[in-house]
Amino acid sequence: TDKGVSILAQYSPRLADVTISNTKFGDVAVSGLARQCPALRTLLASQCPNLANGGMLELARHCQNLTILSIPGTGVTDVGASEVAKCCPFLAFLDIRQCGITAVTIDALAHHANS
Repeated sequence: TDKGVSILAQYSPRLADVTISNTKFGDVAVSGLARQCPALRTLLASQCPNLANGGMLELARHCQNLTILSIPGTGVTDVGASEVAKCCPFLAFLDIRQCGITAVTIDALAHHANS
């Protein structure tokens, strides 16, 4: 469950690479990971339809060392993806296929990549 992932994160604060792809995990799980595991570098969460902007906003707030984010097939939109682009300066790989992403996020990525 989402809560189970949050509890696991609480007892594993040094987690750096997490894969939750093809699950029903969503914002609660990713928010828990973000809050409890600030060293998170990689999150692979493709085809998690319950993941949306709430989890992305928490990643942006707490995981500035994020380098790889794969979220195709999620409910993430420009709101969450743009915040990650703004707050995660080391982001080197971002997979946003099949998300509600528009030119707003692409512009944010381009702007912050040049900063």
